[in-house]
Amino acid sequence: MSNKIYFFIFLSTIYLISFLNLFNDVTYEYIGYSIDFFQKFEVNCGSFINLLQNSTNDTFLNTLGAYRNFCINTAYTRILNFTIFTFFISLVLIIGIKYFKKLSESEDLSDLIMILKRRNNN
Repeated sequence: MSNKIYFFIFLSTIYLISFLNLFNDVTYEYIGYSIDFFQKFEVNCGSFINLLQNSTNDTFLNTLGAYRNFCINTAYTRILNFTIFTFFISLVLIIGIKYFKKLSESEDLSDLIMILKRRNNN
């Protein structure tokens, strides 16, 4: 029984983390370097909802600069990843439910084993 609960808690936690990751800001990080130094740059594109709503707005796209295609493609990729991950979690959940149903239908043989042990001792 407890394995079943832990299984559902584990799947729910993974799904919740994936769902929260969907709403993080889309960022683009890269390292610029020259002969003298390395510097890490980060471009914050905004949330994926904002990117998808304003993907046809030219003034918004100009604020993203040269990274506008990357930002919009990353937003679409997040949605695709979330959809695939939701499908995968649903598949694992269905397989887990079938496994636990099969597991609970098997009979408890501990009483039979105890009787056979007693007979063997006599």
